Amino acid sequence: MKNIAGNLRQFKEKSILLLGHKNADPDSVCSIVALSLGLKQLGYEVRRGVIESASKISQKILNEVGESVEVNPGLNVDLIVMLDMSTEGQLSTFAEKVFSSNAKKMIIDHHTVHDYTLKADFSFIDEESSSTVELVYDLLKELKVKIDEKIAKAILTWLGRLNLSYKFITSRLHVLLYVYSPK
Repeated sequence: MKNIAGNLRQFKEKSILLLGHKNADPDSVCSIVALSLGLKQLGYEVRRGVIESASKISQKILNEVGESVEVNPGLNVDLIVMLDMSTEGQLSTFAEKVFSSNAKKMIIDHHTVHDYTLKADFSFIDEESSSTVELVYDLLKELKVKIDEKIAKAILTWLGRLNLSYKFITSRLHVLLYVYSPK
């Protein structure tokens, strides 16, 4: 996590696009929102986008947290951070645009690494993590972002959409859940 945080710090005075995959699911969208809020808190210039669309449930989440994303955003940035995706299929027809862009590329993901996993200038893929949101939470802590109510809401809204048993929520996220749950 220290390496990816260090790589991000190189782009403090530059433009960053946080990009979610085609038909972006809640993990992708909540990761984008939480990371963008944290980076903006630190003074970064950040845009948020998804490829083709956000899923219906992700659109509901965006409305719940009062945030938005661009669909098929322009790529005239210094860094494209691809969240919750690591294969060309997740980029869909946008793949050629992304990889012909002059921007540096970064991947933050939790999916299994394969021979066909995308290559990027910077990658952080943790197959042991339950989600990209969990990785974003760890990254925000490494960057010393104050986890405020808006960031917590983006992360906890994702947790609320899980159809998994409570036991799958990691201890790191249990703390966040405890601190920001209604009392």
